[in-house]
Amino acid sequence: MAQLEPDLSEFFTLGAMALRARKVKPCQVEGFLKTLSPKDASVLEAALANEKIKPGWIVKWCARRGATGLWPSQICNHRKGVCRCAIGD
Repeated sequence: MAQLEPDLSEFFTLGAMALRARKVKPCQVEGFLKTLSPKDASVLEAALANEKIKPGWIVKWCARRGATGLWPSQICNHRKGVCRCAIGD
């Protein structure tokens, strides 16, 4: 006799509710990009696209242009597409 699969739908519903309730911080990288001149913004976008440029270098470059509170981990998250920019509001 075949055994019926247990109904796990309630777990998936609870998981979806938890994801909706979780707050995601705004992306610091995107916020800083909007404050830059078009020339500097294009340089930063190119640096973000180039994996040979280390996140720490980008943070230092941004700090020279007035960025505060920007961390290498934020650069990594932005590059990976796991920041607020990628997932939307």
